[in-house]
Amino acid sequence: MRADHPHKVKLSCHDVAKWENILLSTLSVFGVDSNRWQSESTFDDMTFYFADEKDALLFRLQFGEYVIPYVNNTEKQTYF
Repeated sequence: MRADHPHKVKLSCHDVAKWENILLSTLSVFGVDSNRWQSESTFDDMTFYFADEKDALLFRLQFGEYVIPYVNNTEKQTYF
């Protein structure tokens, strides 16, 4: 967990075109400001960290079909 971006949303998608859509939509809604959100990616998933819980909610609502449920209860999670 990132102390300055505690609201985590993890997505999984195996379609490159959909990944591009997710990233372009994220940039258009939240901008490129790293104070607002940050991300990490692996081959199979991408994790977004938001500073504001409302931004995490908006992101989760927009891309809910790709959200991976949390299994680690030791981190601060944003559930909706």
